[in-house]
Amino acid sequence: MPRPSAGDLRRMRVLVQQIQSHRVGDLQTGELVALARRVDPSFALTIDFDAVHDLGFPLMVMRGATRQRRARALFAALSARERQVAILMASGLRNREVAEQLSISLATVKDHVHHILQKSACGSRAHFIAAAAKPH
Repeated sequence: MPRPSAGDLRRMRVLVQQIQSHRVGDLQTGELVALARRVDPSFALTIDFDAVHDLGFPLMVMRGATRQRRARALFAALSARERQVAILMASGLRNREVAEQLSISLATVKDHVHHILQKSACGSRAHFIAAAAKPH
């Protein structure tokens, strides 16, 4: 999981200060969100503007994703059918078993698995299953 660069953090701080002083529009707010998402789409970003009174500047807190939030992020980009395939795949079913369960062809399942791996940036089926696993 990439860490934010020093330049990204500086830009985020400038954007937060602009937001605080109301000298910002939706474009800069969108840029702030994009910078946070570039680190990891499942990170949570909290900006505490009230910290200015104590610290002299807003406090930004980026929380790493829990396994459950990361799993939700993996599934969020998928189509409804891809989510169905991903859930069955993550539960350990093979492509043929997924095809039988959903009454679709094996070739269609393979296409869905390919798209799932591309969209989730997982290099393999095993990587996706590990990333999608919920904490016990």
